[in-house]
Amino acid sequence: MGCGLRIFDYTPVYEEQLGFVTGASHRLAAGSAALPLAAFVAEPLVLLNKSFATRQQIDAYCASHGIAAKVAVEVNAIGALVEIVRQGTLGTVLPNPISAAYTDLHAVALLPPMPSRYVVYAWRKGAYRTAASKALVDVLTDLVRDLTSGA
Repeated sequence: MGCGLRIFDYTPVYEEQLGFVTGASHRLAAGSAALPLAAFVAEPLVLLNKSFATRQQIDAYCASHGIAAKVAVEVNAIGALVEIVRQGTLGTVLPNPISAAYTDLHAVALLPPMPSRYVVYAWRKGAYRTAASKALVDVLTDLVRDLTSGA
C-alpha cells in the first residue's frame, strides 16, 4: 500500500486481475489466443474517465510498456461502459470478476498481463473494531472464497 495509507490497517479480502474484455460481436470474442501489446494498442477502447482508480491502473500499465491506449469513448459510469461494450465493437479493460458476471462479455488475455490488485477492508490504525466489523470481514472473505472456488 502507498505511503499515504500508513494511517490505516487493512485486511485483504480478495485479489483481482484486470483484463481486456469484448462483447459477443467483437472479432476477438471467439478467439482463445492472448492479445499482445501491439494488438492491444490498436484496439479502440471505451474506458472509465481518469478519476477512476481502474483507469489510473490502465494508464500506468500502458505507460510502463511505452504505449498509449486508443481511447474512443470515455464514460463516468461502469453501467454505461458495460452496455457500450456489450452492444458494440469496442473493447475495454475490466476486473475479471465483472466480466465473468456477464455471459455476453468475453475476457481476452493480455500479454503481458495487467498487474493484479487487492480489494481490502480498511480501518483507521488503532481504531476500535466492533465485533460486527470483524464478522463482516470474515463473511466477505468466506463469500469470496466460495465464489472463486466454484463452491
